[in-house]
Amino acid sequence: MASDASRFMNPKYSILLPTRNGGALLEGCIRSVLSQERDDFELVVSDNASDEESQEAIRRFADDSRLVTLRQSEPLGVTGNWLACLDKSRGERIALIGDDDRLLPGYFEAADALVDTYRDPDVVLCNGIGFLFPGLEGSTQAHFSDPFYEMDPTLPRDGLISQSVRRRLVTEMFAFRFPIHMNMQAALIHRRCLDMLPGRFFRDPFPDFYTMNALMLKADTWALSSETPVVIGVSPKSYGRTIHNAGQQDEGLAYLGIDLGFPGWLPGNDHHSGTWKVLLALKEDFPDELAGCEIDRQAYVVGQVRALVIQYQLGGIERRELLRRLRLLSARDCLAVGTFALNLRRIRMARSTLTIDAGAALPQLWPGMQPLPTVRDIDEFLAWLALEERERPA
Repeated sequence: MASDASRFMNPKYSILLPTRNGGALLEGCIRSVLSQERDDFELVVSDNASDEESQEAIRRFADDSRLVTLRQSEPLGVTGNWLACLDKSRGERIALIGDDDRLLPGYFEAADALVDTYRDPDVVLCNGIGFLFPGLEGSTQAHFSDPFYEMDPTLPRDGLISQSVRRRLVTEMFAFRFPIHMNMQAALIHRRCLDMLPGRFFRDPFPDFYTMNALMLKADTWALSSETPVVIGVSPKSYGRTIHNAGQQDEGLAYLGIDLGFPGWLPGNDHHSGTWKVLLALKEDFPDELAGCEIDRQAYVVGQVRALVIQYQLGGIERRELLRRLRLLSARDCLAVGTFALNLRRIRMARSTLTIDAGAALPQLWPGMQPLPTVRDIDEFLAWLALEERERPA
């Protein structure tokens, strides 16, 4: 397909697709990339010892010269597979997607425009359109949000953000506040950034969260864009082997590299605990940039208690188990929760966040999501989006 051999040997873009048993989702994801009418990119798929269905999905595209594949003979952890994918890539700019994500038509044209507008920045972070698969949080319906994430209103919708502002954003992450999303599906990263970090580009347990925060500290130029060139899917297999499914929890924690034995660990939301581990890694790798910045223990404890209460309300744990887990709180942790609760505004906030309707939990846990009762999967959602675009008044 490539008309210019030099462009194929040195592609402008590398789309990384690390996969583990992606199945039918994987085929749709690959198609969303290779249907782009360009020949100056590569799609690098690292098959992490997947099942036959996933291997067959990859083989269907074997004749496309823009597809680069590698297969792991034994399963790697999520970070190892991401690194294998990255090591195989050659593009000037790097993006990453998962089985349950999709590139929208015109993705690379939008990328070109952003790179030109911001004069070849180190990082461009766009937004996306969020799609929640049926079956999440007990809902039988699909949901979507446009945009995927509401950024901190003090940040520009479109424009460069300075290193000092980015350092402030990272410190907010240490208080478990997330003013900006860290999803690499909506990022374009220049290859020169690979040399900016002290160790490997990705680290356990959440390689995107680590890398994006690290680059906020080290990149010279970082642009924000309100463009939404990608659908960010959230499915029952998100985060690899999901840690949100109690039946797969141990497998998911191992796959992501979340060790729950660290000092101060509490039960609750294991994603929260994984975030703690990433923050420790950032402190280790960037001692000068993060001097004086410590993880907010109160924010962690309050978040874990909230997660336990929600699990109980949704029927995930029984009352006896809830009480057993709450007894793991130290006296200092109980004091942190009590201090938090003394603030009247926080009490009102806690009441609204801790009172979960088990029959309609999703809108409370994912604010801004709108139901799509006629859509069953992400590829039907793409068709729905295309119809909405055609019917939109000029």
